[in-house]
Amino acid sequence: MLHNIDKDDFIKVGGKPEHEKVEELLEAIGGDGFIGLQFKNDVIKACGWKPPKPTPYAKHPKFAAQVFNKIIEALNQTKEKEKLLKILKISL
Repeated sequence: MLHNIDKDDFIKVGGKPEHEKVEELLEAIGGDGFIGLQFKNDVIKACGWKPPKPTPYAKHPKFAAQVFNKIIEALNQTKEKEKLLKILKISL
C-alpha cells in the first residue's frame, strides 16, 4: 500500500521517496520501455501536473503532493491499467 505524500516529502533526504515509487509503478503498469515512461507522464499530466516547462516537483511541492495523492488513492484501489484510468477519469 502506498502512503499519502506531504509537501515536505519532495525535499527529504534518505530512503526512496513515495513519489518515486508511484512513478515506477505507473511505468510498470504502462508497459515496457518508452511506452511505460509515456504512460507515467500522461497520467501525471492528466491528474493536473502541467508546468509550462520541465519543473521539479519540489518547486511546487503542495500542488505536486495533491497530484500524487490523487494517483496514490487510485493505485491503492487497483494496479490494472484500464481500471486505474477509469478511477482517475482519464482517457489516453
